[in-house]
Amino acid sequence: WSTISCSGGTLRCGATVQLLDLEITGNASVETRSAVSSYITREGGQATHIGSGNITTLELGGGVFTIQGTAAITITTLNGYGGRTLDLTTCDHSVTVTNMNVYATPSSPFTIRDPNNVLVMTNAAATQNGAQSLVVITGTDRTVKIA
Repeated sequence: WSTISCSGGTLRCGATVQLLDLEITGNASVETRSAVSSYITREGGQATHIGSGNITTLELGGGVFTIQGTAAITITTLNGYGGRTLDLTTCDHSVTVTNMNVYATPSSPFTIRDPNNVLVMTNAAATQNGAQSLVVITGTDRTVKIA
């Protein structure tokens, strides 16, 4: 599939479904199990990425994005916006983010929930357009350095 736009209801894609661009808006709930080139959430869009497929670009402009990896997953570019969450609570395998751009304010931070300490960041997160707020909630025995 080259482009799927989902604005309501639930969409579940199997492991053999090849996806290029996926946009989730409104109260839509989407589950993917394969690699995705461009993954965009807007407004209240909720998404769960299950399995081992990598993501080239993940733009979290709405809702919560949950990863339940069954193997290591790489996200090449992550754009996180204020009031949005990347949830790794149910992920048992490493999630590597190569490049992260944060567009958030102190009153509306971008949040990463990582209680199992699976997040690996290749490069430091970059704050864009005066963004100031990234919240990382980790498990015990984890050091997070913000420079």
